[in-house]
Amino acid sequence: MKHLVFLLVVFCFKLASAAPACRSLFSDNSVLSLFAKGGAVALRYESFLTQLSKAKPGTKFSFLPGEEFTLKQYLGEGETTVIVETMEGKTLRIPKVDLRSSATNRRVHTEFIDSYLKSSQELSAAGVRVAEVDLAASRPPRFLVVQKEDIYFPTRSGEKIALTLEKFLSAKTRKELNFSTKDVEVIFEKLIDFAKSTWRFSFIGDFNETQLAYNGHEWVLIDFARDNTKAVSANQRKNIFSPQKYEDHIHDILPAKLYARVEEAVIKERQRQFESQGKNTEPQVWFQRPTVAPKASYKYLFTSETGLSGLVGSKFSLGRSNVSKSANKKIKVTDGVSKIYIEYQITKLVKQGKDSAIFAVKFYNGEKGFIEVSYSVLDKKDEYSAGKGLKKMGYSKSDFAFEGADYVLVVD
Repeated sequence: MKHLVFLLVVFCFKLASAAPACRSLFSDNSVLSLFAKGGAVALRYESFLTQLSKAKPGTKFSFLPGEEFTLKQYLGEGETTVIVETMEGKTLRIPKVDLRSSATNRRVHTEFIDSYLKSSQELSAAGVRVAEVDLAASRPPRFLVVQKEDIYFPTRSGEKIALTLEKFLSAKTRKELNFSTKDVEVIFEKLIDFAKSTWRFSFIGDFNETQLAYNGHEWVLIDFARDNTKAVSANQRKNIFSPQKYEDHIHDILPAKLYARVEEAVIKERQRQFESQGKNTEPQVWFQRPTVAPKASYKYLFTSETGLSGLVGSKFSLGRSNVSKSANKKIKVTDGVSKIYIEYQITKLVKQGKDSAIFAVKFYNGEKGFIEVSYSVLDKKDEYSAGKGLKKMGYSKSDFAFEGADYVLVVD
């Protein structure tokens, strides 16, 4: 019945000559419900949220019995949730309808409510400043009550804007907000402080420059998703501000100079934290590579960061034309694949040096050898630095089957 009433009032709203009763849409007796009493999602759930985004202050809405609120203002929305402020002093995060689901069976994004709650608890426990969830007042998966953050600042024109990192990085916006040079320096330092607080993580789900905002005192992560990834080494470079590689482009969250400061601060904080806790996680050695693949990525054995044990078990292949003649003679050719490529697998760690590590390898047809891999390839000066360890083992330059930008391969 409530759904029929809702249809009628919306219809009446469009008619200027409607009966007086139709103007009582937002009266004390009219409550817009997202859920039926039995707990099922209302048939017009999606339409309700659309109306709520345009509703006037004082509009009453509810979920299940005992979960009724009065709208104060509609704060905004993302792909999966909408955020509203209520007269009761609450800020609610409400799941939207998944537009990818079928038209006849529209699914509500309740799983994102659950993952937001779990991620919020994980990040907060790790010391990351997030918009915290009031667990006692929340009713997942129907809605969450989140801490309201005052992130709106007045501009010279009298407007107010939400000061996200995206906005703050714009010199034009900073000027419009009338920030002094000192103000900007202080806020940048606060950003470094926030970055240091995220030292435990190499990735936070859905993180980008629109999800982080300044509230006048500190930077606060106002939105996030699931799939947070922990850092696993004190000297790991990858952090939540690292450039993100997508299928069609690479996205830089921060300008290069600012990112260099952030990266340095995060690594130092990781090292300090791990040292003070006295429990450096394994592996102790971390192979450091560009956060995203360089343009000439084919030159490198691998282009992403990985730990010391990350290479064990990995399989690789080389074009036979790139391998030395002496090595070609040592490797058997018994099938069509190995006539073109030399395939090998890293089997175990043999030795850790100051600048590189040496692993044992096994080739496709059973032959054995060694591979030495440099720890760091961050710039041109780091390339072709492997091979010293193999020479100490008795191999010479003429024994090298292949010398790449970051490794040397020999056939035993």
